[in-house]
Amino acid sequence: MHNKQKWLNVLHTFGQFLSTTVVAFAALLAILFVCIRIAGLEMLSVESGSMTPVYPKDTLVLVQKVEPSTIEVGDVITYVLNADGVLVTHRVVEIDAENEQFYTKGDANNSRDPSPVGWGNTVGKVVLGIPKLGAPIRYLTAESNRTKVIGVLIAVGVISFLWDILERIIKKRRQKTKGDAAADLSENGEQPPVRPAESPEPVYKISDRRKEDILYKYSKEGEDRNEKK
Repeated sequence: MHNKQKWLNVLHTFGQFLSTTVVAFAALLAILFVCIRIAGLEMLSVESGSMTPVYPKDTLVLVQKVEPSTIEVGDVITYVLNADGVLVTHRVVEIDAENEQFYTKGDANNSRDPSPVGWGNTVGKVVLGIPKLGAPIRYLTAESNRTKVIGVLIAVGVISFLWDILERIIKKRRQKTKGDAAADLSENGEQPPVRPAESPEPVYKISDRRKEDILYKYSKEGEDRNEKK
């Protein structure tokens, strides 16, 4: 019985931790998405090592939309590379303002990119990069994984709800068992052992003779003190 209760406590703690963690992560992720959208930022993931070590592979980058004319040499920008919609995040190494073109280069590459980037292809300027967070965000936000993510969140919520119901049922059964046990004791006339009351301290009684001796002693000591004075 003790081992069973121990395992129930372990499962309860694990279930609470799992459900709380998943719900908290989902809530934080939703808040993050909303705040990023409100701030006018795009959240993208670096999928190659061309910007190592500043933005290594699987780095989550926040891209802010800016006017191309405000971009300077040294800024890291994200742009559309071709008609297939491939996005690239590289550093600006040269600007051709007359033709409205950027020349870019990956920090880890030995030479700059072969084709210039038109100002109109610019998505924005990178303002923040968070290493290692790109891969999980990319997985969670991928359209092909949307059904799985929603399914996991729903499953965790249902399991947490069912676990709470089960815990209440178990708690009620325990209370009922204790009540039945108390009722059985009452019907059988058995009472829990009563702790005997502690005996009070005996009242001190003094004899008249002893009382006179004490009074005489104190009065005698008082006379002696007066004579000394």
